[in-house]
Amino acid sequence: MTNHEMEKIYESLARKIDHFGKQKSDIFLVKLVLLLSKKFKDLDQILNYIEEASLDLDN
Repeated sequence: MTNHEMEKIYESLARKIDHFGKQKSDIFLVKLVLLLSKKFKDLDQILNYIEEASLDLDN
C-alpha cells in the first residue's frame, strides 16, 4: 500500500471518528477491526497488530 493510500485511510478514519464523537468512536473502531479481521483470517497476526497498535498508548 502506498503512502498516499495510507493517508486516504487515515483521513477517512479521522472523519468518521469526528462524526461519531467520543461516545461512539470506540464502537466504530471495534466494528471496523472485526470486519477487517474477517478478511485477514490470520489470528496470530491480528493479535500481534492489536498489540502493536497499543504501543505508546499507556498513561
